[in-house]
Amino acid sequence: MCDRNERATLKKRLTELGLPNYGFHLFRHTHASLMLNAGANWKELQIRMGYKSIKTTMDTYAELAPKKKAEAVEIYLKEIAKLTA
Repeated sequence: MCDRNERATLKKRLTELGLPNYGFHLFRHTHASLMLNAGANWKELQIRMGYKSIKTTMDTYAELAPKKKAEAVEIYLKEIAKLTA
């Protein structure tokens, strides 16, 4: 978590740049999304984000990882193709 001073500093910097008042939480979600879509696995993300449970990590960030969804479909289709070959 961030303290009041950190939030005030972020708000000031964003205002100076003419950006909306984004909170730290948005940056956290952006970081998680970028990691997942760059190829990080769920366990790496869990540790980096500080969650005790991988289920919490996956429940929180699964929608931010469309690339992971596509990869899962590809893996499934390859395995099905092996069974029908």
